[in-house]
Amino acid sequence: ALLQVSVVMLPFARPVFEVGTELGTDWLLILLAAVAPLAIVEAWKVLAPDAGAASRRINAIDAANRAGR
Repeated sequence: ALLQVSVVMLPFARPVFEVGTELGTDWLLILLAAVAPLAIVEAWKVLAPDAGAASRRINAIDAANRAGR
């Protein structure tokens, strides 16, 4: 990753790899794309905190039934 960033950020490397200069809006788009999965997962945790509760209850009941046999 460090090599990729250095190709983009170091002025003397840009002509060698034929890389243009990025605008601030490009970096903003990159940042938003990088943070989006994290934000979506954290929002899901807040909005649906008990999403897996039903399957956990079923597994617990099933385990209790097997133990009682």
